[in-house]
Amino acid sequence: FIIFNMLTLENFTVSLNFVMCACVCDRAEYEINGECCPRCAPGNRVSQHCTMDTSTTCISCLASTYIDKPSGLSKCLTCTICDAGQGLRTKAACTQFSDTLCEPLEGHYCIGKNKWSYTKALGHSKCNAGQFIKQRGTPSSDTVYDDCKGETYSNGSLCLPYTSCEALGLEEIKARTPSSDSQCGKSPAGHLAAIVADTVVGISVVTILIIFVAVYIYKLQQRPRSNMGKMVYHNCWFVCFFDI
Repeated sequence: FIIFNMLTLENFTVSLNFVMCACVCDRAEYEINGECCPRCAPGNRVSQHCTMDTSTTCISCLASTYIDKPSGLSKCLTCTICDAGQGLRTKAACTQFSDTLCEPLEGHYCIGKNKWSYTKALGHSKCNAGQFIKQRGTPSSDTVYDDCKGETYSNGSLCLPYTSCEALGLEEIKARTPSSDSQCGKSPAGHLAAIVADTVVGISVVTILIIFVAVYIYKLQQRPRSNMGKMVYHNCWFVCFFDI
């Protein structure tokens, strides 16, 4: 009990006593209408409060609801839904004793947390042209990037040296960029020269063969007729038979 005394009023004294009664319940109890009632266990809610003659009546939480600690709640709490639109997925399903645990989706990191669960996540940042991954992103931190230095380019995660077309005896047919390598190859003029050279060689070989066949036929025609066999032409190819 707490008592307040108020005194003095001009020439006479007045004593006013205010009495306040504070009901302090045990940690395992809750206060309702000035009474201390036993709390319900986790996973249960109050169905009927206690009376002078009866204890608290508790019933289990229904599906998709929970209470995670002893309480005097008359309604169970609604389970959290892990929203993919917020970059989340379910890590542990809700039970009558605990709420849903959410975690960031693959390639996301947390920007909001409540107790042991995540409430919102964002996708890991993408590197710009000419950058490399300095530190990979985690469920709790974003990816860290840095710029490639010197004669290098980025393939999206690493810095790689540019290819030297000159060292390969080729020409650069497509210029290098901060995010792509040089493309090497033969120049159009060199390619045309190679085609012409191959054509000349082919024509020369065919010409030599024709001359050889013509000379061979000519020599056959110059031999005595008695020593010649028959010359058969088949599908434009020469097949010669001789008497032995």
